[in-house]
Parts: sequence; structure tokens; C-alpha cells
Amino acid sequence: MELKVQQLQIKAGKYKVVINSQDAKELGVRGGDRVQLKNHGYLTAIVETGDMIPKGTVGVYQECCEKLGKVCPLTIDLVPASRPNSVGFIRKMMDHQKLTQEEVHQIIQDIVRENLTEIELSAFVTSSYIHGMTNDEIEWMTRAMIDTGEKIEFDTHPIMDKHSIGGVPGNKITLLVVPIIAANGLLIPKTSSRAITGAAGTADLMEVLAPRGIYSR
Repeated sequence: MELKVQQLQIKAGKYKVVINSQDAKELGVRGGDRVQLKNHGYLTAIVETGDMIPKGTVGVYQECCEKLGKVCPLTIDLVPASRPNSVGFIRKMMDHQKLTQEEVHQIIQDIVRENLTEIELSAFVTSSYIHGMTNDEIEWMTRAMIDTGEKIEFDTHPIMDKHSIGGVPGNKITLLVVPIIAANGLLIPKTSSRAITGAAGTADLMEVLAPRGIYSR
């Protein structure tokens, strides 16, 4: 189905499009389904439906426009797409069935690529909490996070690390230990977060003590 493109100046956090309810019915898709956007390549996006978009038009969020090219096309062809295999693997978790390493990797990869809906992500988190994960599944998930995430390579060795459970108000050992180790010529990369459970996180305190500015990319 070829539809006119209406650019939505909003970031959805995922590849999403909004289709008029009548167009969605004719296309055979519902909210939460996927469609392929055929224009100079293929892009799979999650469908939202509603009457705020005129019939014959598709609302395209910024992420999709950026992926399609510097200039968003005037029209685009939509084709129904199947759900990722990882949705079935999440259903296995809900049924308290053990996953294989390949299935765990596929789930994490689809999370990183933002191929899953909020409901599917919630099902993954909830089933993990209710049923737990085996030691093998935890190891496979950790390895999948490393394989699918961005990595920083260091030429210097050894690379030191200081790790803690975090989230303990008043526990600011990191701010003492890391500078001492670094002052002795050892490489110790460290990531810290802003406040989540306490009044101030390690990153908040570091910004006060050494005001260099802490920003996400």
C-alpha cells in the first residue's frame, strides 16, 4: 500500500509509524504489528493506529525519517511484516521453558535494535522476574549484551575495575578508590549513574567535586 508521508516531529524511541485505522484494516495490520517501509531499502517499523492521521497518509516518526535518508520521501510503500522470532522466545519464558543460547541472543539483539514493543519488553522483564533465569541463561544474556553493545578497546594492560552493587545511599567508595588507583598509573575505566534510589548518585557527586559536565551522547 502506497501512502503519503506526514513527518512527525517527535522521537518515539523506536522505529514507529502511525496509520489511519481504515488504512490499517485494508492493509491487514493492527496496533503493535510490524510493517516494512519500502523506499531505497527496507525498514521494519512498529504500527500505531488512529484517526489523527488522514486516510491515505502514514505518520512517520523522526527515527524512521533519519533511517530512510537525509530527506524523508514524499510517499512510501508499506507491506505487512512478521513479528520477530524473539517474541516467540519470550512466550517460552512466560511458559517457564528454558531458552537456548541462540534464543537468548536473539532477544537481546532485538532489544538493542529496538525491534520489540513496550508490551513485549514488559513481558520479557516480567517473566524474568517471576520465573527467574538459569545460570546458563544469565551467562548467555551477559555475553549477548557484550556482543550486541558498543565496546571500547584499550591498548593498555592490565585494565583495573572497581565494581559495586550500587544503590546504597551514602556509599561513595568509588569516588575514593578510583582516583587512588588512577594516581598510581593504572588504567581504571569507570561508569557511574545519577541518583536512582538515593538523594545523589556517584555521577551527581562527581559533577559537584569536579565540575566538568556529564552528558549523554
